[in-house]
Amino acid sequence: MIIQAVQALEQIDQSLNFFFERLREWYGLYFPELCDRIESHREFAEFVKNGERKEKSMGADLEDEDIEIMRSFADKILEMQNFRENLVDYIKENTEKLTPNLSNLINPLLVAKLISLAGSLKNLAMLPASTIQVLGAEPALFRHLRKGAKPPKHGIIFQDPRIHTAPKWQRGKIARSLASKIAIAAKLDYYSGEFDETLSENFDIRLDAIRKKYKEKPRKKK
Repeated sequence: MIIQAVQALEQIDQSLNFFFERLREWYGLYFPELCDRIESHREFAEFVKNGERKEKSMGADLEDEDIEIMRSFADKILEMQNFRENLVDYIKENTEKLTPNLSNLINPLLVAKLISLAGSLKNLAMLPASTIQVLGAEPALFRHLRKGAKPPKHGIIFQDPRIHTAPKWQRGKIARSLASKIAIAAKLDYYSGEFDETLSENFDIRLDAIRKKYKEKPRKKK
């Protein structure tokens, strides 16, 4: 159920991005200045839905029925956005029940995505840390194997803020340490179900050590 929900979420995200862009292009015929004024897709859709009258604009003068259909389109997009938020809550709630150790270590939504990529919690529990580290980065890994490009240092776990907000020279080390803890947490959740809060605490200690040891950017070797 979690895997199906995650895959549905990915498809909804793709559709929402497409629909938001379509709404901007469509409404831009009527009120082009608004596209640059409002960056948030949701705020833009809410503006269109509420039917606020445009100010002086270089846009075309449209009939009421033209504007109304755009408002209706914006309303449907916002409904889908609200459903997406409900779906995320559903995924997080059920993932936390299934994987208490993983969900305590990383965001439950990221846990669900890892399970989806692995195919099941059992599969995830059987993967080595090195594979977990690059899950989701298969295209980059294939380029490395086929063309000799640089190997990926992390896959989808890059979404963890402790990795993507870290300096570039720390990210690989943090990702390797986090993947190791994820491998342990997945085994605990699948095989025993016992909760071990020290996993997260130990990772925080390791994270602090990496930040201190590699505080400065390393110099390039001549």
